Amino acid sequence: MRDSLEDSCWRKSSSPAVPGLICWIKDSAGIHLSVPEDHHVCLPCNPSNGSDVIWTLQDRRVLVTRQGNYQTNQDHQRYVLSHSDLCLLELDDSDDGEYRCNHQLVAELHVLMGHDFQVSVGWTLLLPCRGSFKPKQRWFRQKEGGRRETIFTLFKNGTWKPEENENGRLSYSNDALQIQDLQPEDAGEYLCNGILQAKVSVHSVPPEPTSIPSSSSTSPQSAVVNTDVVDLKKKTKS
Repeated sequence: MRDSLEDSCWRKSSSPAVPGLICWIKDSAGIHLSVPEDHHVCLPCNPSNGSDVIWTLQDRRVLVTRQGNYQTNQDHQRYVLSHSDLCLLELDDSDDGEYRCNHQLVAELHVLMGHDFQVSVGWTLLLPCRGSFKPKQRWFRQKEGGRRETIFTLFKNGTWKPEENENGRLSYSNDALQIQDLQPEDAGEYLCNGILQAKVSVHSVPPEPTSIPSSSSTSPQSAVVNTDVVDLKKKTKS
């Protein structure tokens, strides 16, 4: 799965109906993501200096760096550097926080545990379809006291179709149903192919920023701490 994830992080299309691990276009405030534990997500980065990259969590913990032909990686089993994008595998609660690429805020990530999800207004929620291996996915939402309604379909050929009343906020990305700009009316139980995936509650007040000021700046040159160093040029020749 790791190899396919690294390849598909850049599988983009001009058609909004073609799914894949599509890295978002973010604004200056970054992406606000809620993602279930054990799932994966890719975060975008476009370094201004061409190739040098440093990814940090909470502006202190260095995850991955690349400088010229050298790369460091704190955990090769969980972090994949695809071009300059960072793919996080097998998410757990230790992955919560703000992610920066070259000191620029890219995303604030909240990892959801269990099946009762508390999410915030305005955030983006990813819901993978678990327990069903059918290539076609039918997603339903059932609000409290209401009937089950179809909200989204992923077809066998990889195209997808949200229902017309969903205001264009539903799509398929990172191998999951993606709900952008969450609103209170998005609360309810979510089912994929008849299997309950999550019970979602939406808070009306967005969370406070969790930024932790850094006492010192970090650069790729000074970031080689407790990481594995790889000489990419030598690795290619061997």
